[in-house]
Amino acid sequence: MLARRQLRLAALVALTAAKLGAIIDSPGDWVTQPEKMPVVLLRATRTSKIPMTAGPAQFTSTVTLDLESRVAASTAAAAQDAIEALDQLIEEALFTSGQFVGIAQRFYVETETEVTAEGRNHFGATKWAIRCECVEAFDPIWDAPEALQPIAVPLDGMDLHADLLNVFDSIGAYPGAAFPGAVIAAPRNAGPDGRDEGGLSINLQQ
Repeated sequence: MLARRQLRLAALVALTAAKLGAIIDSPGDWVTQPEKMPVVLLRATRTSKIPMTAGPAQFTSTVTLDLESRVAASTAAAAQDAIEALDQLIEEALFTSGQFVGIAQRFYVETETEVTAEGRNHFGATKWAIRCECVEAFDPIWDAPEALQPIAVPLDGMDLHADLLNVFDSIGAYPGAAFPGAVIAAPRNAGPDGRDEGGLSINLQQ
């Protein structure tokens, strides 16, 4: 699962489970009527990927979650109090959620709050930008679309051979050793000496 989707869904679960007394909507309609407030809107809008190495596709990814909390009240002071109370609950819900916090290795949070008036209604709103830094790695076999996955050579069986350390010929020479690079030259005080001292064949064909 992409990091941005994983983070957005984990944040949605955390906010919903916290029972904030607000409508939680993701991605949501960002034009909100007063009767639907308080409301918390959530979406993942930006991702940057910085390569970790020059080879495999491994990235330090930074996902930006855009969140907006909105309240309505009869006075400016009440709107200010309500939006601050809601924002505190949002932070507590997100940053005490093991599922959400466990995905990222760092969080950077920027908020901007304003209180406005429209007729007799007063509105408080906070715009959040939560940047979540995490690691993403793409495996060419497990993560590739089925049509693009490499075809592995079928494994029909295997042969196991033992050339022991403590059973050895101190001076013997045995040409044709299975792994000549492992043979200790004579005279030797330990094996391997190049002899096949035990073996097992496993047939996996059906």
